[in-house]
Amino acid sequence: MKSYIKQNGKFRITLNKKQLLFAFVLCVFIFIERNALTKLDALHIKHYLLMGMLFLYGIPLLKRKNLRAYKEAKYVVIVCIVLYLISIIMQISHLSFKLYSVGEIYYLIIPLLYGVTVFNNINSDDVDTIMYLTLAVCLFSYFFWTMQMDTFTLSNMIKMFDLRNLFIKSISPVGESDLANYFMLLYLYFTYRKKRVATVLSAVGVFFGYKRFAVLFLIIFIIVLRFVPRYKKVNKVFIYTAIAVFLVLPFVTYFLCSDEFANWFYMKFKVDFNEFTMTRFYLINLLIDSHITNYGLGTTTAFLNRLTGAAKSAGNLHNDIFRIYYETTIVGSLVFTYNYFKMSEKSWFTFMTMLYIFAELFGAHFIGPGTTSFWMVAYLLIFTISIDVDKHKEQLKLQKAELINETKEQGS
Repeated sequence: MKSYIKQNGKFRITLNKKQLLFAFVLCVFIFIERNALTKLDALHIKHYLLMGMLFLYGIPLLKRKNLRAYKEAKYVVIVCIVLYLISIIMQISHLSFKLYSVGEIYYLIIPLLYGVTVFNNINSDDVDTIMYLTLAVCLFSYFFWTMQMDTFTLSNMIKMFDLRNLFIKSISPVGESDLANYFMLLYLYFTYRKKRVATVLSAVGVFFGYKRFAVLFLIIFIIVLRFVPRYKKVNKVFIYTAIAVFLVLPFVTYFLCSDEFANWFYMKFKVDFNEFTMTRFYLINLLIDSHITNYGLGTTTAFLNRLTGAAKSAGNLHNDIFRIYYETTIVGSLVFTYNYFKMSEKSWFTFMTMLYIFAELFGAHFIGPGTTSFWMVAYLLIFTISIDVDKHKEQLKLQKAELINETKEQGS
């Protein structure tokens, strides 16, 4: 049963019970995670809803063959298996089992299960409806959050255009929001789907979220994406170059944490490097100097939580690229980076998406509590494009086969 929310020319949004449930689960996750509704979050309502959705529509998929998005999903499954095996080996070596490693795997795998369940129950074109509702909830969440701060004024909005506030201080006069990262994913999705109004709204959301990486990539994407081929597979040179760059970054991080670099940075730009990174490198230095026992996934977050007395994951490292390396060694970093970029190789759009995600992983916290909804949106984006590319290839094969048959008929 479908209900039409609005129909006007080519613009039509439909809802059936599956779409409604899938969209509702995602929107609940976003609203709770991005508005810091701690009391509501403590009830774990969002996870119960997700488990119910997976029970109704995910478990039946176990009997089905040829699942959609299977090829993309297997890369994440490999990452989860290898990273947890490394963690178990470390814990066995120290004769101590840590439950937080299981939690880390949960936050890696659960958004993937959401994405696979969605794409094997509805058509990829129907994901538009879910993404429209996601955009609406993100916009509502942003204004819901900023209105509580009494900073959403015309004078503060004008100050937002001061690029020093954005790229140096990274402090928004209105208030920065992690929703910028969601708007960035939505911008990529609606750009690919050629939905102009939604694309513009997503771009505006990125700017108002006021995250430097998100705004920087928005500027790049606005210029570059118009030249990006939609269905062309990414050359292996670019894939392996990206993998190499992000494998080297943990070692670069050690260098950036040195006093020599901090002094050079201040002398060159007259800006304190710790202030520029918003204390991120202070936390990394603190971790390195502490020489803690490594139990694998979750070790650094547990250490920072104990040290700062932070609730849940508030004491995270804000650098998941370095964290994966520190907790699971170079082997874990290689498996993690290789598989995620291999998942994105079907299209330049998915590759650009993964480049953005990994850039954020280097300067923020996107693996663990509070990040599930980000990956849910990311997988909807990546799976949509990947499945669309597969459809395009099949259409080309059929057209080629029809052309060959017509040629043979004409020849006979």
